[in-house]
Amino acid sequence: MSSRLLLLAAALAVPAAAPAADRPNILLVLSDDHSVPHLGCYGNPDIRTPNCDALAKEGMRFDRYYVGTPQCVPSRATIMTGRGAIAVQNTRFSAPLAAEYRVFPEILKEKAGYFAGVAGRTYHLDGAGNVPESSAVFDRYGLRTFPKRLDYVKQAGTRDAILAQYREFLDAVPRGKPFVLQLCFSDPHRPLDKNAIPSPHDPAKLTLPPFYPDT
Repeated sequence: MSSRLLLLAAALAVPAAAPAADRPNILLVLSDDHSVPHLGCYGNPDIRTPNCDALAKEGMRFDRYYVGTPQCVPSRATIMTGRGAIAVQNTRFSAPLAAEYRVFPEILKEKAGYFAGVAGRTYHLDGAGNVPESSAVFDRYGLRTFPKRLDYVKQAGTRDAILAQYREFLDAVPRGKPFVLQLCFSDPHRPLDKNAIPSPHDPAKLTLPPFYPDT
């Protein structure tokens, strides 16, 4: 994820007139509620994360990258804006991000001609949509702003639907335009049902940190 942010910094400095080859495509993939110790590329001997490990091996792994806040929605606001959660007045789980606070896909769309989108589980910055009373307030006062900011804004619940949206987004990118997409996954935040993980771990072989309670 962080290596893509380096590409983002370079892309923000590129004028819209630059050829597409000088404007790299940017795919920012977010896992959900996923701590750094639970990745093979960061030294966990038990948890199998082959795709994340491959990204770390082929790109750049960051060892001193920290989230802006310890809560999901404000943390996403800091990633999207490059500013602290208090600075953008986003400190609650259900709070929408006000339109006055610009997000990086929006800036790339406007300043560098990118086709910009968010897709997948949820980007969490247009308020919680599962509470009818809150949704009514958001809609009445125009607080859902991302569909107006970006070219492609969709949400999906299942892994297959998320990947289908990714393919749909790529098909929608106009020829000759670079793209920027934040693709949000539910993994590893998913129901612990039977067969939920294709290759499940053996609980007897997991090494728990000493401060974890044995339940």
